[in-house]
Amino acid sequence: MALTRVEPRRGLVLIPLLAGVLGGSLALGMVNTALPRIADELQVSAPARAWIVDVYPLALAVAMVGAARAGDRYGRKRVLLLGVSAMAVLNAVAAAAPSSALLIVCRGLLGVASALILAGVVGTIGSLFSGRDLAFANGMWVTVLGAGSALGPVVGGVLTEGPGWRWVFLALVPLAVLTIALAVWLLPESAGQAAAGWEIPSLLWSVTAIGAIVYGLQETTVAPVRGVVCVAAGMIAGIVFVRRQLRLRQPLLQVRLFLRPAFASAFARIVVSAATAAACLYLVSLELQHAQGQTPIEAGFALAPQAVATAVGGLVAPFSLTWLRSRTATSIALVMQAAGLAAVPLSHTVFPVALVGFGYGAIGTLATTALFEAATAEHAGAAGATQEAGFAIGAGGGVAVFSTIADLGGGTGFAAALIAAGAVTLLTAIR
Repeated sequence: MALTRVEPRRGLVLIPLLAGVLGGSLALGMVNTALPRIADELQVSAPARAWIVDVYPLALAVAMVGAARAGDRYGRKRVLLLGVSAMAVLNAVAAAAPSSALLIVCRGLLGVASALILAGVVGTIGSLFSGRDLAFANGMWVTVLGAGSALGPVVGGVLTEGPGWRWVFLALVPLAVLTIALAVWLLPESAGQAAAGWEIPSLLWSVTAIGAIVYGLQETTVAPVRGVVCVAAGMIAGIVFVRRQLRLRQPLLQVRLFLRPAFASAFARIVVSAATAAACLYLVSLELQHAQGQTPIEAGFALAPQAVATAVGGLVAPFSLTWLRSRTATSIALVMQAAGLAAVPLSHTVFPVALVGFGYGAIGTLATTALFEAATAEHAGAAGATQEAGFAIGAGGGVAVFSTIADLGGGTGFAAALIAAGAVTLLTAIR
């Protein structure tokens, strides 16, 4: 594969970039299998338990656009190094957390750090690669992101069962230090042509909208009235946010892109696929440990097929475009994911979770490509930020929504939540 835009050693740039993505994605997934032990030791309530998992991707989603602007303004290498350094420090603090409140705060800040890392990764790749090399580089980091998120429960189970759940956080510190060393050595600096302002009101409205909706959904199981009020307040904040973006010359989020059917469809598929895949990891991990009495390491290895299939799906999906249209290929991937979700409560074999993983990995590559094609080169930066926000909102929102269904359903809640997830995925495939 010919490299045409920069010096030959630029292929080495992918090493620290992928290492950064791996650390962030492992942080997302490893907590799933450690959560029951964390909840027991720190006396964590059910709503707080869900927050430990989903505050990370939600904070990532909220911070992603601001992180991309920071990379444009101050340099992507500098922003990535800041994110990885924060990841090292915050994981060390989380490992020593004496309460669930401090742990949730650390997880939220880790989500912001991950946004800085991803902004540096996406921006650096976009500035150094083009053509087929760009497609390959994007496929590599998306695959590492998906596989790391899915492999996290396996690693988390091994660490929780071995030295203890606090090592779920401590183990990421040396990886962050190694990433810093590689980035200093191998990464060139790059920045955007003209960075836009921060648009603080838009950031605040987006934080309010996402936070209130997710908090409200989780509170519906213990305080229904408060939950409904919070969801309604979040929706109002979301409407204000969108209206503000439409008026601004340089909006925080290019909401007009969603008027393009292909863009809106690709984004919806990313969100739904990420939401139901994340919910599957979360719910299956809890089910295996709480209902079936498995150890964290057993639960982690039970979820390993989803990790492997995610990587495989992301790598082989582009080849399907040789004989299928992009929309057809993504629809098939979503149908496979839906079938896996519906079959998980009915079967204890590895095949259903592997289907979920394969569908999610394929969507990660195919829908991302469709999103960029629909946005056109003029809005490539906005498309990249929107794509990452979609993955993160999906992961955090999926855990919030489907864990709420599981809690409301009592003894049948696990099956009801996964069947609902499968139904939503199937509807997204055929619409």
